[in-house]
This record gives sequence, structure tokens and C-alpha cells, in this order.
Amino acid sequence: MIEYEEALEAVLSKSPALQTEAVELLAAGNRVLANSIVADRDYPPFERATMDGFALRAETFRPGIEYRVRGTVLAGRVWKGKIDSDCVEITTGAAVPEGANAVIRVEDSRSDGNGRVHFECHDVKAWQNVARRGEDARGGELLLEKGQLVDHAVISVLASVGVAQPEVYVRPRVSIISTGDEVIPVDETPGPVEIRNSNAPALLYMLSALGIQGSSVHVRDTPEQLEAAIATMLRTSDVLILTGGVSKGSRDLVGAALEQAGVRKVFHGVRMKPGKPVWFGRHDSEGVFVFGLPGNPYSVQATFRLLVEPLVRSFESLKPRPSLFLPLRGDRNRSSSGRADFFPARVWTGPEGTMIEGMQHNGSGDIRACLASTGLGRHPANRESLSDGELVEYFAW
Repeated sequence: MIEYEEALEAVLSKSPALQTEAVELLAAGNRVLANSIVADRDYPPFERATMDGFALRAETFRPGIEYRVRGTVLAGRVWKGKIDSDCVEITTGAAVPEGANAVIRVEDSRSDGNGRVHFECHDVKAWQNVARRGEDARGGELLLEKGQLVDHAVISVLASVGVAQPEVYVRPRVSIISTGDEVIPVDETPGPVEIRNSNAPALLYMLSALGIQGSSVHVRDTPEQLEAAIATMLRTSDVLILTGGVSKGSRDLVGAALEQAGVRKVFHGVRMKPGKPVWFGRHDSEGVFVFGLPGNPYSVQATFRLLVEPLVRSFESLKPRPSLFLPLRGDRNRSSSGRADFFPARVWTGPEGTMIEGMQHNGSGDIRACLASTGLGRHPANRESLSDGELVEYFAW
């Protein structure tokens, strides 16, 4: 049996082969850029008015002087001419004409209605209310780095520089096999000793939060059904997750079935609670990473967050989400188990500041264990008690 850090290191030790694809611009949201993006030209590409007003040459300005308005410059239009001692009306976003180097706000002007204007200001500085060409970025300048997550701001930059189909990393294909004779579909009425399948929907939702549309099947506890499902999923998956059947009981068939299918075991058993019997391996010829997770609801959700999610993120060249260290609200005691205890916790903000507090639950089989929690707190293996205010490692859901 290994420690959690050793398990995570083993999971991430053999990085998946990164693949890329070009997608439509709006489909790139929440994806990861696979190449860097540089400016295709200067931005702004011209001297740009930042206010509605009048463009003129700052050096010719004198208070109280009446200026002739030679025309109007609209955004997207080119005004042919040169400004000397007169001015032009200009709109926000329009190109400042040759010779002009300042814009006086329309609020600081008074027109006589006959093509002339008076300015009610006492000073004009060169380049006031003008965005200089290239002041945001120069042509060829790096704008977006490879590995950057695409959000609304990145979409805006991509569109601005004409990248209609950005190159992003391909997300993994993830399949789920839930197991158990006692497990029935969600829409069926269970018998006295049956339970509905909650693990597959929970995992599918957690995958969807990562932008991945997973697939799932359920099989009974027979070697034949299990081996057939594994063989099928290995051909169509990059990551395969099985739930249940990974402990040491007579009906825990997952480990043997995986090895029979050619999956090489990397580890089986981690000193963590929940998640002690978690299984991890790799089918080298197919290049598939395989997890066997314990079957209880809280165990499935916790081990996915702590071990599966980091691997899934690595397919897009993303590192694991970092944990935080936050003060604990209240004391926490437990009986010694020799394992790190990952307990459901929620972030709490009050007069003492931001803290985390543990949530009451009845063990890994409690269907309500994760309700109202915002993540997982870590109770170290070598500590029986934690004190109020003590810094505790916290993993957000």
C-alpha cells in the first residue's frame, strides 16, 4: 500500500501523448490553446480617437480661437486630407487624420452651426484622447501563450487577430463501467436489498464539469460480463473508470478481470480514507489509463477528485488544481487509522476570516456525505486530532 502523494505521482508519471485539433472559435471556450498566438499587426493599427469630439493639432490650439470644422471622420472611414490650423469632427474609434494629434471632447465644445466651433478649455496636450498606433501590441508581439485556458477575454483576442479556428488540445475519451448485482438503473424501483446507480451519474457530471462527455455501462458481478465490457471500453477510451469490485471479497472481480484483459497494474491500495482499495493500471498497447474506484458514493467522488481528475486534466497539458491551506473551524478528532482522512468540508467566512469546517457524515456509503460541501479537507495520517485555527489542506471540488 502506498501514500496518496505516491499514488498521484504514479498516475501522472507517464504523461499521455498530447493531441491537437482545430475547432470553431466559439467551440474553443474552456479549451486549452495548443499553440501561441502573436499579433498579426499593430494594435491599434492606427492613431484612434478614444472620445467623440474634434481632432486638431495640439500645437495650434489657442484658447478662445474659433476653428473651422472641415468635415466629419467616422469609425471605419478614411478622411482624406491633412489637418493644419483647423479641425475635423471625429467619432470614437475613428482614425485620427494626418496632422492631428489630439481630440477635444465634444462636451468641451460649442458650435455656432455654421461650420465653426469654439472650445471651452484652456489647454490641449499632444495625444490627449488618442490611442497611439501599437500602444496595445506591436505586430508579431506575443499575445496568448500555449497552454492558456480559453475564456471570454481569450475569445476576444483570438477574434481580433483573425484566428477563426484555434488549435486546442484534444480532450480524452472517458468511459465508466459501474459494477454490482445489487445496483439497478435510476428509474427503477429497488427491491429490499437493491440500490440505484448513483456512481455513474455523479462521475458523468464531474466529467462534464471538465468539459468531457463521458459514457457509461453497468455490468453484473460475473467475470464474463465484466471482461466483455472491459474489452469493449479499452478499444474506445483513453481513460477507463470502473466503480466497485476492487476490494478483497469473493465478488470483487475487477482487478483480476483487468489483468486478464492485459491491463498492467501500477498500484492497488492507497493509505487514504476513503479510497483505500483504489486500483490503477495501464493498458500499454492501447494506451489506456484504467482506474478501479471503490463503490461507495463518497469514495467515488473523493477518489475521482484526488486521482482521476489530475490525469484527465493532463490530456490538455493542465497541471492538477492546487490545494489550499486554510484554518480549521473547530476541533476535529478521529480514531487512528494510519491513513490520511479526506473529509467533506465547506469553506466558511465569518468574523474570524475564511476557514473550513468539516461536515458530519456516516461514512463513505452515506449518500448525503457531499451535500453542502465545497471540497475535501485532509486530516494527516499521523494526527489523531486537529485544533481550531490549525491550517488544514483543502481540495476544492
